[in-house]
Amino acid sequence: MYDKVVTTTDKAVCHLFIHCCFKDDVFVEAEVDEAAQKFVALDMHRNLNFKEEVKNYKAYKAYITDEKEYLQYLIRLISPAGEAALYSYCLELGVSDSALDPSEKKLFEMLGNMLGLTAEEQSIIQKLMVQREVVKTNKFF
Repeated sequence: MYDKVVTTTDKAVCHLFIHCCFKDDVFVEAEVDEAAQKFVALDMHRNLNFKEEVKNYKAYKAYITDEKEYLQYLIRLISPAGEAALYSYCLELGVSDSALDPSEKKLFEMLGNMLGLTAEEQSIIQKLMVQREVVKTNKFF
């Protein structure tokens, strides 16, 4: 079903971001704001309506029976040149609610592997993103 909705690179990036937010089934306002800011910063708002894409995602989310296949589909559409950058954007969304639950950890490991990042690279990016979130939340270095 998602392959009928997500048909462009921008939509694939948007839906990957949304999936990273929704993975733990907790979609707090901070995550919505963070995803929307990335959406605008990457200039996707010119072609897509973020709120509409969230509705589209919610409509097909229950039909994602194989998360690996879903992620592979999105990554094929995105065809990222900056794998570490895409991974860090997604991870930042995952930690924006101040925690990574086991399902999110599995998601980010799978995503990192699909993007060709080594375990060490993933670990470094995760450490960086978690520390940035702590600094942002606590407003100190």
